[in-house]
This record gives sequence, structure tokens and C-alpha cells, in this order.
Amino acid sequence: MKKKSISILLLLSIFIALINYNVLDSYAAGGSWKHDSTGWWYQYSGGSYAIGWTNIDGSWYYFTSNGYMDYSEYRDGCWLNVDGSWNTKYSGGHWASDSTGWWYTDNSGWYPTSTWLWIDGSCYYFKASGYMAHDEYVDGCYVNSSGAWVSSESHTHNWVTETTYTTETQQVHRYMCCDCGATFDSDAAANDHVMNCEHYSGYTDYYETVTVQVPHTTTKCSICGATK
Repeated sequence: MKKKSISILLLLSIFIALINYNVLDSYAAGGSWKHDSTGWWYQYSGGSYAIGWTNIDGSWYYFTSNGYMDYSEYRDGCWLNVDGSWNTKYSGGHWASDSTGWWYTDNSGWYPTSTWLWIDGSCYYFKASGYMAHDEYVDGCYVNSSGAWVSSESHTHNWVTETTYTTETQQVHRYMCCDCGATFDSDAAANDHVMNCEHYSGYTDYYETVTVQVPHTTTKCSICGATK
């Protein structure tokens, strides 16, 4: 359940645009943005780097304990955009609960449904009803009693085969004796009939529309719901 990596080209284009408009001046702020394959961080001229909430040229960012910029996540109730900046439109994020369970919402009234969401460093899954999943497997990932995804949790799939049926119509080739009207499923059976019964008028063929139950099998893990 790893968050999608930020496109380096996208972030570079954002920062280049800001520079062109004289908004971002890292050196004036006493530091500069840096990145590697893991993510982005802000390093001061003295060599140290930003940790926690940091205001850089008028925008707020959150840097985790290892110095990397957080993004696409709620931190302390504040939504961080894909570029890491705090989006003030979605603020006041908080947990709420009733007799059914827990959900997450903010001042806009929005709440997540049928999706994973990162909140304060942990990932949670919210069902179609909006309630947080817990003590179960979702998309092959285990969420514990607090609802947080546990990356170290694994299991051996218990594969079971399930069979479902769909009703379909088909055209079936039939054969009919011209003397007695007996019907057969194959040309050979009809021929044997007219020869043995001496029905010299022979037989004819036609197509009949029939309704059949078509089986469909699925192999599924009874624990997490994964299929193969």
C-alpha cells in the first residue's frame, strides 16, 4: 500500500515555474530543495534539513523524521497536495465515530469512501459506507484493530474454487424423423433410428433455441479475497 511516487518531472516543472515568477528563492530562504529516488527534502545552507512543519516561501510543508517531504496525506488534520504544500481548503481533518464504527472527515464535510487514505503516517481503508475497515484483509492487505495497514502482516492464501452460473440462450442443432417426429441430438443417432425402424421418409435437421445454465469457476482466497 505504498503511496505513488511523485513524478520528478512534474515537481521540477512546478519549481521551475515558481522560479520564473520570482516566488521560489531557495537561497534567499537559506536553503534549497533536493531529491533522490525516495523523495524530496529541504536542506538549509548549514547542512541541516527541515523536520516537521516548515514554512518555505509562504507555503507550509510537512517533513517526516527522516527529512523527506510528506504528500497526498492528512497531517495533523491538514491535507497535503501532491507537491507537498498544505491545501487550506481541506483542513480540520479529524476522526469521528458512532455505534457502527469510525470514519474520517474534515471541515468541508468530505469523507473517504471505497478508498485507501494516508493519515498521520498510517494507511487506512474506508468502505463504501465511509466506515473504517479493521481486523480484516482488504486488497490482500491486513488492517489491524485500529484500522491501520500492517505491512508486515502476511498469510498463506487458502485457495478455494467457487462456481457461479449465468443463464444463456444457445442455438442447438437437432434432427427429426420425418415419419414419427422423434428428435435426436446427432446426425448419427437420427440415421440409426430411421434405418432400424424402417422409416423410409428419412429425417431432417433444424435449429432450436434453448436456455442453459453456463458454469463459471473462480479460484479465490477465503482469507483475503484475492483471486487467481
